[in-house]
Amino acid sequence: MPSKQILPSAEIIPTSALALFLAVSFLITWGLIGAYIIAPELIAATFGEISGSHAFFFLATWSSAIAAFVVVFLHIGIAGLRAFLSRLLLWRCSLNWVAFILLVLPLRYTMFTREGAVTKVVPTTIAKNPEAKE
Repeated sequence: MPSKQILPSAEIIPTSALALFLAVSFLITWGLIGAYIIAPELIAATFGEISGSHAFFFLATWSSAIAAFVVVFLHIGIAGLRAFLSRLLLWRCSLNWVAFILLVLPLRYTMFTREGAVTKVVPTTIAKNPEAKE
């Protein structure tokens, strides 16, 4: 039986860290989006209208990942973050599945959309027809 390798990520993060994770995630999300609810005119004038491409939207969307990084860093440190992020490179599938996900799915998506790939990725490079209906 092979021996288990002890990695920094295998250290125990206490259950109390869940409260920190929830607090950080909640504060980021509702701190940003809640400001638009409480004072929409002031915040919109300062930071711009909220939309799907606004930086605050992305920050609020990724708040759980940010909170996870904060918890791992505070409880285990840089070595824990390194081990935590190293899991992104662990692909436990064949190269056929990797090619399918990275090549075929995006091609399928762009082939069956009305505007195609270029307008989804770089919408400012394509002049839109003013007579076309959205």
